[in-house]
Amino acid sequence: MQEVGNGSLTYLNVSHNSLTEVEHFPWNNIAVLDLSSNLISGNLPIPASTIRIFLISNNSFNGEVSSLICNATYIKVLDLSHNYLSGTIPQCFGNLSNSLQFLNLKKNKFYGTIPPTFAEGCQLSNFNLNGNLLEGPLTPSILNCNDLEALDLGSNKINDTFPHWLGSLPFFQVLVLKSNHMHGSLCLNSSKSSPFFSKIQIFDLSSNYFSGPLPVRYINSFEAIINLEKIESTMSYMGLNDLGGGGFYTYSIGIVMRGQDMELVKIFTMWMIIDLSNNQFEGYSKGFWEA
Repeated sequence: MQEVGNGSLTYLNVSHNSLTEVEHFPWNNIAVLDLSSNLISGNLPIPASTIRIFLISNNSFNGEVSSLICNATYIKVLDLSHNYLSGTIPQCFGNLSNSLQFLNLKKNKFYGTIPPTFAEGCQLSNFNLNGNLLEGPLTPSILNCNDLEALDLGSNKINDTFPHWLGSLPFFQVLVLKSNHMHGSLCLNSSKSSPFFSKIQIFDLSSNYFSGPLPVRYINSFEAIINLEKIESTMSYMGLNDLGGGGFYTYSIGIVMRGQDMELVKIFTMWMIIDLSNNQFEGYSKGFWEA
């Protein structure tokens, strides 16, 4: 393999095989590399700086992620999910703000806090950290990702109050904070009827420590859920469909459905989900769906 297209190979897909080892990547101009769903173990190899799409999900890679991966300054999609990677998330991921659109680190063993380094002009539309060991508060630098559509931080140890500030993101559709140490009230102190989370379609805060009354007026601002006319009859998915030769890549999230943890590998645009279960809300829900 090392002598095949060393200087000219730009696209390589060997996913869904039984490969067990990759020593290094000899291709200097590789743009799309898909090694997902194999049996590869060991430390994560660092791809060429020309990489744009790097998919290594569903393998057995372990160890820490070297900051050298951030030399790939043109990368658009980075999916390291479903491995055994550990250590802290490299701070330099914030330096990739101008290119990185999909960052999926789900189901690994990352610990520490979410990097507070997402810069102005951040291009992230999908950010998935579900199923790690992350703790501490959320980082307001996520607000620099103005195009963010889906954020899944479920099944970690994040300890913070509810991030009302995420509601100002103009394209935000999916928020999963389930199974963390989130706490406090969701009710807004302000009497202003600001259009918070107006495009939200999936809102999962289950299995936390939120308290106080159900945020009726707040949830009534979920215009995308209330406005049923928005639902299309076509079966389309959330996410970027065309990766310029790299196939298709859609959003995925982890939710609880009928008491079972489930991973939605694809999210239908017609799905509307609110899950506030297993918290400490009180009071009653009169007027819950009143405009």
